Amino acid sequence: MNFGMKKVSLIFALTAIFGSLQVLVTMDNSNAQMGQEILNEVNGLYDEANDLINYTLQEEQKHISSLSCQQLLSELTDYKKAGDYWASQVNIPHYASRAEGYYASAERRRTAYLKNCL
Repeated sequence: MNFGMKKVSLIFALTAIFGSLQVLVTMDNSNAQMGQEILNEVNGLYDEANDLINYTLQEEQKHISSLSCQQLLSELTDYKKAGDYWASQVNIPHYASRAEGYYASAERRRTAYLKNCL
């Protein structure tokens, strides 16, 4: 193989490598942009969910503050029973989250009862 042929082969190989790298960089940029768009959307959903949770907790706190001591005890018992029920459903994974939510609601009522009624 003469020098001219080696030079052409090298140029062809470098062109192919550069073209491949250019395609990879374009794909990476495209994937990064799509990934950023998805991340922005997920962050937006996270913010909305966080706002909804905070709003729900504020509304629940308003409700709790309007209850009498007897009503607090009654709701505390009801939420505790509901938590016990969902906690007993051990074969279904997301039911533990439900139980935890009911227990948290019962705890908020217990705290209000201890603060306001004793």
